[in-house]
Amino acid sequence: MGVTATLVEGRVVRRSAKPAPRGTAITVRDLFLRVPARRKFLGAPGSEGRQVVVLASHYALAYPGIAFHVVSGGRRSLTTSGDGDIRHAFAAIYGAETAAAMLDVDFEDEAARITGICGPSSVHRGNRSAISLFVNGRWVQSRPLTFALIDAYQAQLPIGRFPVAAIHIALPR
Repeated sequence: MGVTATLVEGRVVRRSAKPAPRGTAITVRDLFLRVPARRKFLGAPGSEGRQVVVLASHYALAYPGIAFHVVSGGRRSLTTSGDGDIRHAFAAIYGAETAAAMLDVDFEDEAARITGICGPSSVHRGNRSAISLFVNGRWVQSRPLTFALIDAYQAQLPIGRFPVAAIHIALPR
């Protein structure tokens, strides 16, 4: 059994039980309808939708055991299986051919455990957007970590090209 709740201006206006599959579904409409100061900083709907898809894509790689379904502008933008295999999540985002070419990463010492997948030197992109780094399950955008990964490829990539990777770093808490 599931619960559906409708919020308007931060207040629950309707709540009811309803049959539903397992999981969480969130639908957002008119998020800043009554807050013009926030609304004026929003980009075009397509641009904002792409940013949501990028965020969901990174978290799909962070948590491949969770199925993600993102619908933006009335069309399905992202669907992952949630079967726990990072390659399957990666294939949903970057394509099956790229996912099949990826190499496993698995390293552990007393300071950290590093796992994930990264592309061979033949798989690369024109920007850093296909580098996903996670520290203790959180997506991080860290210049030093990103440059460390890029530096690991040294002269193996053409100039101006960047590796493709989804790397999980687990540090003691």
